[in-house]
Amino acid sequence: MVEQFLVKMMNMQRRIEQPQKEDGQIHTLELSPVQFFKLKRKAAGNYVVTHSEGKFAQEIAIRGAAAERPLSDLIPLKTIQHWEIYFEKAFSGHACFFETHYADRSYHTVLSPVFHNGQVSEVVGTSTDCTRDTKSREELILYTHKYKEIFNNTLNPILLMNNSRVILEANPAARKVLGISLGDLNQNRLDAFICEEDEGELSLNWDLFMLDPSLKWEFKSGFADEKRLIEFTGKKDILPGIHLCILEDVTERRQTEARLLKAETLNVVGEMAAGVAHEIRNPLTSLKGFIQLLKNESQAHDAYYSIILNEVDRIEYIIKEFLLLAKTDRQHIEKSSLVLTLKETVSLLQTQAILKNIELEMEIGEGIPDIDCDPFQIKQVFINLIKNGIEATAEGGTITIKAFRKEKDYVHFCFTDNGTGMPNQVLDRIGKPFYTTKEEGTGLGLMVSYKIIENHKGRVRVSSEVGKGTTFEVVLPI
Repeated sequence: MVEQFLVKMMNMQRRIEQPQKEDGQIHTLELSPVQFFKLKRKAAGNYVVTHSEGKFAQEIAIRGAAAERPLSDLIPLKTIQHWEIYFEKAFSGHACFFETHYADRSYHTVLSPVFHNGQVSEVVGTSTDCTRDTKSREELILYTHKYKEIFNNTLNPILLMNNSRVILEANPAARKVLGISLGDLNQNRLDAFICEEDEGELSLNWDLFMLDPSLKWEFKSGFADEKRLIEFTGKKDILPGIHLCILEDVTERRQTEARLLKAETLNVVGEMAAGVAHEIRNPLTSLKGFIQLLKNESQAHDAYYSIILNEVDRIEYIIKEFLLLAKTDRQHIEKSSLVLTLKETVSLLQTQAILKNIELEMEIGEGIPDIDCDPFQIKQVFINLIKNGIEATAEGGTITIKAFRKEKDYVHFCFTDNGTGMPNQVLDRIGKPFYTTKEEGTGLGLMVSYKIIENHKGRVRVSSEVGKGTTFEVVLPI
């Protein structure tokens, strides 16, 4: 009796424990973020859910032990039609993977066919909720797009480069500054867009930048007739081995700084000229007079007296240049035809040009109006520039003089010779006090000319090439 009672108690215990264990398993599956399901196919587009477990099953009211239910009772027909291509592929015997969307959720779904006697009897599948991943991916795409737009539309020229100076990305502003197209960026290094004269310093500056990312340096880019001065700053390793490089075209800034420095120098020299010239001129006049008196009274040292008088004459010439420089800001403004002034100047210097067998050619454009200026000062500028051209041109050469109205508010005068030309180091010093390439020059003629044009609110441009010649362009406002 005791044994039978114990057996009954054990059987009852098993019946009590078994459902609890099964209930525990079902409860665990119902909370699973992975949806398990089985499908059978009655016809194309007609699918039956035979089993489903997971959180998604609870949301659409399918329980694992539920009887077979048409999928169309649980999910809108439009959604089923969208998924049908994947269902049919699975029922044709091919496993497939796809991303589905239902309500406001996204799922990664895997379908696997189950074979019985060589035929697909059903399809089993799993769906994993990837809503958060999808949103993160969409947000990443959105942020990437935003940053790309900022990169492309920022006004600052920006490059992304690696350690070898290969340009990985360049925004439109950078491509414009360097004069390059999208096609030119194909694994090209920054070296390809820098003028030859600066290539030697590029490697050194880059190495210094890698050591000290706060370093700023400049290089020239562009073609010979239109070089631009570019300032380089950057931030090293915004990503490992990738560097953010910011470019700035400082050509106009450097030119303005140079003009301001030159203007300041001209003002200082002009102020000095007035005082020094007068202080020297008075004793020089007395000295010259006594030397001439001694020369007339005695012929013993006539050769010496001639040398002294020649040197005194040279000092007087320099003093005249000084005085002219000091007077450039004393203008007598009037409405004047600079075309007429130019023709008079050419006629004046024609004899000097003929002596060297140099031809002066003039090209006068149409529609050049009279302008407010000091014609005597402008004439002095024309004389200086044409004389310089004659002295720099070999016999049989040509000097071309052009006058034209290029812009609405400006008149241009160009003086082009086919002489020896000037290298860059000489060109950079043109117009500075006492700098001259002529054996007997004072270095004040061009300085005076620059001062006069500056006082007339104009500007002077110089371009030259060794062995081909030099062009001075004077631009004056109307």
